[in-house]
Amino acid sequence: MVPGSLVVGAFLEIAEGMGFLGSEVAVENFRFREFVVPGLYDYRVEARGDTLRCFLSSGDKKLVTGSLKR
Repeated sequence: MVPGSLVVGAFLEIAEGMGFLGSEVAVENFRFREFVVPGLYDYRVEARGDTLRCFLSSGDKKLVTGSLKR
């Protein structure tokens, strides 16, 4: 199983690539609905003002949701 810290870290790397990271970023409301095992997954990141909404899914099933806020 993939530790949750690695999943959140991957979303932080995506946020950095988007130029979103500043001096401080809050990791908020990450929910792990199922265990994530190593493999390929779909992800989506939606920018909404000072917040990035993060989603990790397998097909139609959401596995992880959460927000990064500056």
